[in-house]
Amino acid sequence: MDLEQWLGLAGLVAAGVGVYYARGALAPEDVGESRRSFVSGRKDMSARFGELSETAADIHVRARPALERIGTSALLWEPAMRPPRPVPLRQVTLVWQENPPPADPALLRAAQRSLPKETRSQRYERYSSALGDLARPALFEDRPSFRLVRADWSHPDGPRLYFGAGQYFDLIDQNEAVAHELAEATRREPGRLPSRGRLPMRGLLADDPLLLARRKVLPSVGTLTLRRTPDGQASFFLLKRGKGKVATGEETYGPLPGGMIQPASLSPLAHRRDLSLWRVIMREYNEELLGAPEATGDTGTEVDYGRPPYSLLDAALDDGSLRMWCFGMALEPLHLAVCVLTVAVFEARTFDTVFAEAVEENDEGSVISGRRADGAVVGLPFSEASVADLPADRMSSPAAGLLRLALQHQEMLLAPPGATPG
Repeated sequence: MDLEQWLGLAGLVAAGVGVYYARGALAPEDVGESRRSFVSGRKDMSARFGELSETAADIHVRARPALERIGTSALLWEPAMRPPRPVPLRQVTLVWQENPPPADPALLRAAQRSLPKETRSQRYERYSSALGDLARPALFEDRPSFRLVRADWSHPDGPRLYFGAGQYFDLIDQNEAVAHELAEATRREPGRLPSRGRLPMRGLLADDPLLLARRKVLPSVGTLTLRRTPDGQASFFLLKRGKGKVATGEETYGPLPGGMIQPASLSPLAHRRDLSLWRVIMREYNEELLGAPEATGDTGTEVDYGRPPYSLLDAALDDGSLRMWCFGMALEPLHLAVCVLTVAVFEARTFDTVFAEAVEENDEGSVISGRRADGAVVGLPFSEASVADLPADRMSSPAAGLLRLALQHQEMLLAPPGATPG
């Protein structure tokens, strides 16, 4: 090799070294930009919540004709997701199932597409990890939860829901990722429905967004609370989810109460004893309307359901001054979250007794309700006009859907205690 060739080779080596170190110098900025983009994407997802929910609903209704909106809301369901008619809550049986199936690896890979860089050479592996590091909300803990693996709403002995073990971050890793990718795709192409190629995760779920045997579905239970006065009129309540307080749906109006179907303790016994929609609802009433701290049972301590307010709620359900109805379950389209839909109808005297110490703020947000001059909580007027005045673009689809269902069935719901449903 002559001198000229040696000099040429040395130049190539030097150029390569220069590129290598230049990439190294730029890498921290690349990582930082990726992380900033993730955080701004979450802010955009929150700001465009109503728009994105409508877009997601359109995508899934077009892909799966059996799905339909509940009234004018974005909340979706189909006949297989509900009983033929609303049923008393106690007719819904929850069944424990060992060894639920694993999640589909293709879904997990698709979920990683919306994740930011953790280092120069790799992205975060889980959405929950990125969220915890870069935009951690106040309430953010990977607690045991119940995973829905099968639902039979037309069982002859009453609806049957089958649950196995799960963790809360399973929900974050899938639900937040599928919402985030839609926000990114629509920001790049505003005013157009993105193609499936632009939505790798949602594209896998478009035709069947439940896919209980392939994805990890951790349902919540949303309850519309009605306070019925002796003249048959009613009022209702909402929770405005606080900015920076919650991992999902911040600054939106949700049903009150609402919460994940999960045990209240780390005790293994609680996984069986707390597998109950009613127990979940009671705990959420205690936390959201009475301001109690979230029941976590970190030392294995279980909730004592024999003490108030649980004993008062149980007594009210037994004597009929509280009626609980279940309408089925539905799909919140933006996050593809599943919500079991229930309506609680309290006689005013019972409500005022149980919730005499109702709060205006809790760990998740603000209680939206009217108050009398004496400070008692009375709720917002339950009427077509009152519901129509709510900010549609900030209403969670479970809250909007429940209000539409309640208005549709108000004759049944607001019948006097002991009346035979029509």
